[in-house]
Amino acid sequence: MKRNMNSRERSNDGSGILSDQLLRRFLFVGVIGVLGCTIARAPSMLGKLSVPVIGLELNLNAGYFLVFGPMLLLLGILWASAARPSIQHRSATGLTAAAVTTVLPVLSSAFLALQFFLLLAPKGECVQFDRWRYLTDLNLSAFQPEYCMNLAEGTQRSMPWLLNPPILQGWLQIFIPLIGAVSTGFAIRKWVTGE
Repeated sequence: MKRNMNSRERSNDGSGILSDQLLRRFLFVGVIGVLGCTIARAPSMLGKLSVPVIGLELNLNAGYFLVFGPMLLLLGILWASAARPSIQHRSATGLTAAAVTTVLPVLSSAFLALQFFLLLAPKGECVQFDRWRYLTDLNLSAFQPEYCMNLAEGTQRSMPWLLNPPILQGWLQIFIPLIGAVSTGFAIRKWVTGE
């Protein structure tokens, strides 16, 4: 009985914040998002990955994180937002930790979306390509982008293709972080009210 009461007191004062399923999920998605942001800016960290059980080799690179990262983070945010909060009373410290934990995936998604515009361009056009074309040019057709930071030629050849038309990809990069922010706002509200 005494042990049970102590754990209840800890969760009420905010120190047991990771015992909350909603915040644990957001922290998990946030850590993955920060890892994706790191790989997007330090592309040489990632090379060929092999799945040991089935022997599958994946040739992932920073381009995959830039093209698909915000979409996957949005799915993670929606998954995390669906969890029910389990802490009843919240302190100011707990609220601050909850805000940081829940905002981390949204910031990661926004960072990756921004990097998409800054780092990807058609082959050989890194300097002169007008990035606004991702949002305005309906005549631009799908292409395999070049990562506009020094990257090995073999890695450049294995970059993912953009959606057709790329204007769709560009606008997704704008709206996905916004949708993630709205979903996160509802999750924070749910956590604060305990619903």
